[in-house]
Amino acid sequence: MKSKQNFAINKRLNLMNAFVSEINKCETKQQVYENLTRQLPILITADHASVSIVDNAFKNLDRLALFGKKVFPSKGQTIEINKTSDGFSLLKKGTFVINHPNAKCANCSARTDCESFRKLGHVTGMSTPLYIKGQAIGTINVASYTKNVYTKNVRKLFETIALLVSACLEKIHFIKSIGSSQNRISIHAQRLKLLTNVSLNLAHATSEKNLLQIVCDCFAVDISAEKLNYILVDRKSQQFTMTHSLFGKKLMPINKTFPMGESILTKVLETGKPQSYNDFGDIEANEMRKQGINHAWSIPIFKNNEVFRLLNLGMTKEPLFKEDLLDIFTILGSLIGTALEGIRANKDISYRAKYDLLTGVHNRHSFQEKITGLIDKKPTKPFSLLIIDLDKFKQLNDFHGHLFGDKVLTKAVKHFQTIFGKKSFVARLGGDEFAVIGDFSSPTSNPLNKIDLKSLTIKDGKRSVPVGFSVGVAHFPRQAQSKSKLMRNADLALYAAKTSPSKIKVFNRAMASQYTQTFYVLHDFKDALLKKNIIPFYQPIIDLKTHKLHALEALVRWDHKNHGILSPADFSAVFEAPELCGQIAYVLHRRICKDMAQWKKNGINFNQVGLNVEPVNLMDAAFPLHLIGELHKNGLKPKDFAIEITENFVLNSQNKHLFKTLNGLRLAGMSIVLDDYGTGFSSISHLQELPVTTIKLDKSYVSKSLNNEKAFHIVSSIISLMKKLNIKTVAEGIETKNTKKQFTEWGCDYGQGFLFSKPLPAHKIPAFIDKLNNDKCRIIAA
Repeated sequence: MKSKQNFAINKRLNLMNAFVSEINKCETKQQVYENLTRQLPILITADHASVSIVDNAFKNLDRLALFGKKVFPSKGQTIEINKTSDGFSLLKKGTFVINHPNAKCANCSARTDCESFRKLGHVTGMSTPLYIKGQAIGTINVASYTKNVYTKNVRKLFETIALLVSACLEKIHFIKSIGSSQNRISIHAQRLKLLTNVSLNLAHATSEKNLLQIVCDCFAVDISAEKLNYILVDRKSQQFTMTHSLFGKKLMPINKTFPMGESILTKVLETGKPQSYNDFGDIEANEMRKQGINHAWSIPIFKNNEVFRLLNLGMTKEPLFKEDLLDIFTILGSLIGTALEGIRANKDISYRAKYDLLTGVHNRHSFQEKITGLIDKKPTKPFSLLIIDLDKFKQLNDFHGHLFGDKVLTKAVKHFQTIFGKKSFVARLGGDEFAVIGDFSSPTSNPLNKIDLKSLTIKDGKRSVPVGFSVGVAHFPRQAQSKSKLMRNADLALYAAKTSPSKIKVFNRAMASQYTQTFYVLHDFKDALLKKNIIPFYQPIIDLKTHKLHALEALVRWDHKNHGILSPADFSAVFEAPELCGQIAYVLHRRICKDMAQWKKNGINFNQVGLNVEPVNLMDAAFPLHLIGELHKNGLKPKDFAIEITENFVLNSQNKHLFKTLNGLRLAGMSIVLDDYGTGFSSISHLQELPVTTIKLDKSYVSKSLNNEKAFHIVSSIISLMKKLNIKTVAEGIETKNTKKQFTEWGCDYGQGFLFSKPLPAHKIPAFIDKLNNDKCRIIAA
């Protein structure tokens, strides 16, 4: 958006440059009008334009059409001044805008004049006066078929055009009327030429100071200005602040503040027009004369139609034809204001390209430039790269809200700047990830000794929220000689820091080895998914009272081409890659459905198969449809399948959506099993929200229950409570007959563990069920 605005400003400057250049060449009124006919439609939206010239008695107007459909003869039309909209502009002594139709039309004396425009479809018009020697001589008029095109900015531009035309007409007037005024015309032309030169140079201004220097070099010297002051206007505090002054030919920065009060400067603010110092009061004049200045002007510079800067020019000698300077300085002020707008736009674009808008530190692009410059610099110097993540920022953001999240990021940046010092380079890479570049290689500057990871707490209302960090460190050039390797090493150290008690790690070779191993595991696993080498093994769940098969739990296994059957512990890295672990449930469920269909075809009563799924699956809108669709395709029903989830589901930031999905699957007929109960952070209250049919007591509780009194009472109480809630219980990890006996006595419904069976491949399940049914559970019976 800003770049488009900047382009528009430059385009407007170029068009004005062309207009100033062309109109400066005009030597007759006809040439002025012809030039206006060509240039006006380019500068301003207009479907019709005319020029109206007032007679000496100020009663009638002679109107001449420039372009557009003929409203009157092209040679002109004489009409009464008080019965025209352009006449109103003269009486108002300013720009006049009228819209057609208007509620006031019925009582307007110019309605007959306007009616001819409305018949041609014009819906809005605008007139602004032309002046020669400060006297109104007529108006420039435009009309348009489009509503609301004559905004404040357009009016300002229109007035500038009128000033330029006035200046040119005045030049022509004096050429024709006074043969001896050639010197005046020549000086006026020179000043117009100066304005053109200034305009061209201002288009390349890079800063406000640079802009002032251009004005000094291209203008002030040529009009013999011995003094130049640049003043900021602060309306809120009612003060002026002088920031720059011309000493000799050198522009120097100063800082002088003084109240507005009654002064020529205040008069400029009130009128919005350039003012001559020796036109007002003896006090100002005397003050100027003490400085050797006998003539001075104060020129307003506008921003959003309000004066916000003043340019004061002082001369030791009164310039020739000083009355002509009013128009010259008005145009100069307009050119400076437009150039300042362009500078601000460029600065904003430049800032956005390098800095993070929320925190004010460098952004990723600026960080890349910095680290590249440090590495490419000859000779290179050692430095350290720190990659920092905020711990559990997503949960903080979701729980406390995004405004609090923004506050955390801003406070964290200040925390980093305090810890690492002003010489360090701090950047926000994105989200809650930051980078710090500095010299931390020596023992005294080692971040391990300096950073306090627990020192930042942020208030959220009355609550103090602690914010922790994980930090990965890599040193250049000792641990990496290229940008990509340095960043990779810092990322690997960060990954290790997240699971480290210290929360900060410096890169070492073991991390690289682990990364390589993880990379190949993920690569091979992705290939295994495509080749259908990810398969289910099934572990029986036994009814503790009847010793019959209650259900099967499907467990993921990797049928590796080189290492045989691998359990999840051998490829744990996969479960930290959401894009991969989310695919496991899809692949296993297809295989499970085929196994169940085959068992049913062979008359094997397996009752139900359960599968543990990840939150990423239930956040996937397509997953429930996949479950139902695969079951139906294989001739199975939802009751044949169970979804197993872990307790930590209830901590997920999207748990409302997950609960909704689980409720939908439960209504469809599937069982919902809460796995590893007792190890997470959920409370009993969550059992009211989750559509749980069964809970699984974690094997850590099961194994401790016989020897630990607390575990004994906790487990027995949970089983008793679940019976009252009509929720079935499964004891995981039953490996001894004594454990089985104890849980049977407590009333636990089902058991699962090596006492009954290890996980089995699909082809061994029928034999196990057959043996279980025929053997009367001799081996497992107490």
